[in-house]
Amino acid sequence: GGSDYAEWRRLYSECRRDLLARQSSNSESFDRSILSLSSAALGFSISFIKEIVPLRSASYMGLLHVSWVLFALSIVATLSSLVVSQLAIDKQLVFAERYYLDREEEFLKKRNPFAVMTVWLNRLSCGLFIVGIVLTVAFAVFNTSGGGEMSKGGGASSVLAKGQPVATMQRVPGPNEEPCG
Repeated sequence: GGSDYAEWRRLYSECRRDLLARQSSNSESFDRSILSLSSAALGFSISFIKEIVPLRSASYMGLLHVSWVLFALSIVATLSSLVVSQLAIDKQLVFAERYYLDREEEFLKKRNPFAVMTVWLNRLSCGLFIVGIVLTVAFAVFNTSGGGEMSKGGGASSVLAKGQPVATMQRVPGPNEEPCG
């Protein structure tokens, strides 16, 4: 009857309101954090190389270059997740309408491919960001450790070459030999 339909409509309204609130929250929290952190890390690492380690004397530049690419890809993945998330919510709203208003039971647990993509894009952006940070830190450590040897252009091999050589053994004179022979 009519009261049954009113209950379904109420549940649909609650579901719709919840999805719209999640949409807003999604755009304002995780994505903003990854965008801010990736952008800041990219800016910091560019500043780091410029201000602390001169380009012509830095070692392991590949680490820094890869970290820059990872930060940029993290930003792209985050921006993509925003777009895909909007598509996921639009699709979920259709599912909610079909289930609550049209009473089509199969829409209660229907798979939303955009929602799955959003989760994977968020994981990807986070993973890219973390690896980018690790590579940037590794670059910084390699170029500022060892008493400044690396930052003076010597690289890892010069630090290793500065180590103390192993003492060579001297021959012990035999019983019939002179000691200073």
